[in-house]
Amino acid sequence: MVALVKGKQVTRQALADVFGVSLPTIDAWVRKGCPFVEKGGRGQEWQFNTAQVSKWLRDRDVEEPYLAHIVTGK
Repeated sequence: MVALVKGKQVTRQALADVFGVSLPTIDAWVRKGCPFVEKGGRGQEWQFNTAQVSKWLRDRDVEEPYLAHIVTGK
């Protein structure tokens, strides 16, 4: 049985827009282990699931204080 993951599948740019961060921040997240649905390259867009990324941010120690309000909504 496959677990259903809620969230929306988005591109790298859309993910940056959703979380209010820059593209270099998304790249840094990927280097730190941020989950992705599909790796980009050679004309192929990166694909991310917003719910998976949000969970990943909550589960790790968020070092940047400005991200805390994005993840927690506070």
